[in-house]
Amino acid sequence: MLSISLETCVELASRGQNSLQERLQSLVQVSRQALLETRHYIFDLKPMLEGSRSVTEMVEHQIQEFRTVTSIATSLTISGAVIPLSMNINAGLYRIVQEGLANVFKHAQASQVDVQLAFGDNQVRLQIKDDGKGFNPANSHSGYGLRNMEQRAKEMGGELAVESGDRGTLVRA
Repeated sequence: MLSISLETCVELASRGQNSLQERLQSLVQVSRQALLETRHYIFDLKPMLEGSRSVTEMVEHQIQEFRTVTSIATSLTISGAVIPLSMNINAGLYRIVQEGLANVFKHAQASQVDVQLAFGDNQVRLQIKDDGKGFNPANSHSGYGLRNMEQRAKEMGGELAVESGDRGTLVRA
C-alpha cells in the first residue's frame, strides 16, 4: 500500500497536482503504522515466541514504542501478583493490546491512553481506555480490529467488552 501510494505521489508531483500534500500526509500515518507493527514483531513477538520475555515485559515495551511512534501519552498499570501464563495466553493478550492501540492510533484521535493489566486468582484482566472521539460499537462492522480482539479473548477462555460513546472508548478483556 505504501509503495503504490508513493508511486501515485510521484505521478501527481510530475503533473503539479494540488492533492499531493494530502496524499503525502496520509502516507506519514501509514508508514508510522507499518513501523510500529514491524518493531512489535522484531522486539516483542519474536522473543515471546522464543520464551525469553513475559507478557508484562512485552506490553511495557509495546506501550513505550506506541508512545514513541505516535506521541500519544500512554500509561501502563500492572496490578496483582503476576502469574505465569501459557504461551497462548501471552500471545493473545499481546495481540489484543496491539490491536487496541492500533485502533486508537487509526480512529480515536486520542490524546491519552491508559492500559491496565490486573492479575488475580487464575485470571488476568486487560483494559484499554482512551479519551478519543468514541464511536458506536453497534456500527463497527466495517473493520476486523474488534472482531479479532473478541476472537482472541474467546480463544483464551475469556470475553471482550467494548464501551464507547461521544467521548472515549473502553475495551476490557
